[in-house]
Amino acid sequence: MKKKIYLILILFLIIILLCGCFNYSDIEDTVVVSGLAVDMCDDGQYKVTAEIMSAGSDNEVAVETEQKSEYGFTVFEAIENLKNSSGKSFNFRHCQVIFISEQISNDGISDIIDFAFHYSGFRLSMVLTVISGNDAASVFECEKLLYDTVSYGVFDMMKQDQIANSKCPSAQIYMCLNSLENKGKEMIIPMISVEEQEGEGKEYRFTGMSIYIDDVQTGTLSVEQSQLFMIFMGKTMNGELTYNFDENYASFEIKDLSVSREVEENLSVFDLNIDMIISVRQLPEGVDVSDDEQRTKLEEELSARIKEEINDLFLYVRDTYGSDIFGLGNQIYHVNPSAWAEISDEWKELFKNVELNIDVSCKINDAGRSSKNIVPNRR
Repeated sequence: MKKKIYLILILFLIIILLCGCFNYSDIEDTVVVSGLAVDMCDDGQYKVTAEIMSAGSDNEVAVETEQKSEYGFTVFEAIENLKNSSGKSFNFRHCQVIFISEQISNDGISDIIDFAFHYSGFRLSMVLTVISGNDAASVFECEKLLYDTVSYGVFDMMKQDQIANSKCPSAQIYMCLNSLENKGKEMIIPMISVEEQEGEGKEYRFTGMSIYIDDVQTGTLSVEQSQLFMIFMGKTMNGELTYNFDENYASFEIKDLSVSREVEENLSVFDLNIDMIISVRQLPEGVDVSDDEQRTKLEEELSARIKEEINDLFLYVRDTYGSDIFGLGNQIYHVNPSAWAEISDEWKELFKNVELNIDVSCKINDAGRSSKNIVPNRR
């Protein structure tokens, strides 16, 4: 009798273990989304366009892409309409970028960030990007150079820039959410433009960054200003600098960057110290950095130029937009939390009167293969 009971229990367990998942979906019923574009229609509805990846034909090992759009008064409704109209399950786990139109950016993007945070299908490491001037979905019309999808191409372009050039800031969902929840650091998002190249179709390129007060875009910075911002924040790695010296251009590479900031007791003056170790990549004519006097002169001129440019950037952002993208308020919070608690509600106004004392020191430690300009003087 016991053997029969054991046998029944074993058979029962086998039956349970052999059962499939109750909520499975076949791969044929699932589409993989590499990127999303969000636009605003005249009737107040969101237009969400998904860049969908699919396998190529049987004889090709390739990835094909197509776009599908739907509408809704919330981003969630538009995405649900995407699913319902296609009859497919949408996989957003490989979605890298959410493209936002500049119109939405100017009106406010808190709804998009709020949805991305609450929607379990999204990863908080996804990157937000503003499409300058055009509809966000226009980015999917660009040529897919070297990549199977536009979204992955844009994502890798920004990722590579942060490694090699350090001009493009990162704007992952969780970072934008932190900026919205904390009053001492305003949000920044990289900008992409879609440009028509004669005879070559449309291409995308990084054109700077959007700066915000709360969730509303209040202005933009150029690529050059964006690079200075990254230096200000100490986030530059291997960045390139090019300057004109008496009608001769010279290029340098930042090999090491150390940035320190201190806030004075009155909480309205900040001291910014920037120490840079740079390598020579192209020298102006007649300059020999093996000569101590010439090298010191070049270092001092570089330090003075960078100091002036960073000061101009700070004053431009402070006086034109009043947006603390530099996180000075956040620094007060970490240094003196009790003082920050008293001034946090008024910080947007107080920031407009903040002063910055800047000290920049550039040191050349590497002249490449030669310490001299190798081009003969042709004058």
